Amino acid sequence: MARVHPLELWLVGYLLDHPEARLAEATAASREQRQEVYGWLFKTRHRSARDVRIRTMLEVEAFVGLHQRWQRLGYPFDHLVPSLATAIGSSGDRPAALAELVGIILNDGVRLPTLRIDTLHFAVDTPYETHWLPADNQRYRVMAPEVAAVLRETLSQVVEGGTARRLQGSFTLENGDPLAMGGKTGTGNNRIETLSRSGQVLQSKARNRTATYVFSWATTISAP
Repeated sequence: MARVHPLELWLVGYLLDHPEARLAEATAASREQRQEVYGWLFKTRHRSARDVRIRTMLEVEAFVGLHQRWQRLGYPFDHLVPSLATAIGSSGDRPAALAELVGIILNDGVRLPTLRIDTLHFAVDTPYETHWLPADNQRYRVMAPEVAAVLRETLSQVVEGGTARRLQGSFTLENGDPLAMGGKTGTGNNRIETLSRSGQVLQSKARNRTATYVFSWATTISAP
């Protein structure tokens, strides 16, 4: 009813009564409670339902860990939906987040804040004059520099000889030299599928096709 694991509630009560208790003491004191909470595991009559529930719990816990790691790299949503689309990295992201990820790669694994406004200056030459600037402590490392270097090389290979090779030479510097670029393409079909009772695909029809390309220049500028 509380949407909280019963052992968590028990542990809170136990620590209120025994604030100095260690893990070993709490484990020993919770023996009966742990057996009661997981008693359903020993009811073999409903083995199939039990196994499904265990797999569901493991899947949810796995995606909680994935979400924490994705958030460090700029994933903009509050939770992940456990699904195949999420597992392969094609679930509900935004262009701004993709651009931020490329910025992390270009900045040797350091995540910088996304700024829409550089400064705000109000009430000039009055007693209420206020000048707002971005905070300087909002940059932090989210991946090793070596990992970022490998990713930059991989992105450049996509343009040099991969699925984005048509971009070669599209942009040039003022002196006429080609601008070094990298990027990652992504495509997919939006389909309507008809399934049988057993889950077999009887018919699959593509309605439309989506495509995304996130790219970077040789400088610290990135854009979706």
